[in-house]
Amino acid sequence: MKDKTDVKQKKKGAACLNKGAACFFKSLPDSAKETIITVLEALILTAIILFAVSPVSCKLTGGIIELVSSDYECPKLVSYSVEDSSSMRFAFSQAVSLKGITVFPENSMSSLEYEYSVADSKSACFVLLKFNEPLKAGMEYSIYGNAKDSRGNSLSFCLPFLGYNSNVAQLEIIEVHPKYQGESKGNGIFKNEYVLFNVSKSGNLSSLCFISASDGEEKSCSFPSVEVFEGEKLALHLRNKGSGCVNETGSDFTLSTACYSKPDVRDLWQENENARLGDEQDVLVVLNTQDDKIVTAFCYASSAAMQSHAWKTKTMQELSERVFEEGFWEGGAEIENAFLSDGITASKSFIKNGKNNSSLSWKIDTASLK
Repeated sequence: MKDKTDVKQKKKGAACLNKGAACFFKSLPDSAKETIITVLEALILTAIILFAVSPVSCKLTGGIIELVSSDYECPKLVSYSVEDSSSMRFAFSQAVSLKGITVFPENSMSSLEYEYSVADSKSACFVLLKFNEPLKAGMEYSIYGNAKDSRGNSLSFCLPFLGYNSNVAQLEIIEVHPKYQGESKGNGIFKNEYVLFNVSKSGNLSSLCFISASDGEEKSCSFPSVEVFEGEKLALHLRNKGSGCVNETGSDFTLSTACYSKPDVRDLWQENENARLGDEQDVLVVLNTQDDKIVTAFCYASSAAMQSHAWKTKTMQELSERVFEEGFWEGGAEIENAFLSDGITASKSFIKNGKNNSSLSWKIDTASLK
């Protein structure tokens, strides 16, 4: 008797709760009701999707649905690269076929060529995609598509990439201004760090990247897609602080009016307000990211830094070795062979005054972009 009473009370309590919940829901404003309904619909849809993509499969056995393990595995995109102005290359974890390829801004596909590491459906697969129209150097593109394997498993992808630069400009570092000085008594003058280049070969700056070993590649600065010409002077300003910091990507070199801007020098400004060059030591390079080759370099260190007989970080050590081995710095990769930076100030720069590139080819003098 007691048990039946408990059951009745529980049923009555549940009914009250349901009735109370219904009354509470009815009392809510329409906007709140819509929000709750939207959230519930999303949760239900999420549950359905999660169930649909779970690595299991269904089969009927005597009228009973049985869940069994599946070998479901989507193809994986291992890497992709722009090979030249008219083609891209993809590497997948297994044999696939590409469908629905779309490129934006619009560019049609002329052909797809497949290559396999071994004659096996599970082998790595390489796909060379060719375009009908050449890509524009430095333009931002997106490619959409679907990769499907022989079992019907598929991978949809959307990838950003830059148009291939077939005519890369050649740059030479000729001055480095590594010290920063903020405004004095609110005069609005900021002496920002910069690197001055001479354009030794006409071309496009797209794919070139400036790296300070002190900061690492994660803080590197990519050059914009700009056509430059032999004999031009180009200043890459590494801190954008103060007024008049205007990028000069066209033919007018008078747009930038900030400190260290000159009307006969093309000014490019990095979107950054923090330090970018090492005070005591650094290895600076410009890298062509399309072929991973160094374009130009400069190494410096103070006498105090040289007393340790080693570069401060592993990145500096590795980059200095590479710069030396590839012929962009003479004398050796050791820190003792870097240019001696003692005496540098916010009003002075490291200035190249020799044809070769070594510690003997540089001097400390008044900043040329004053």
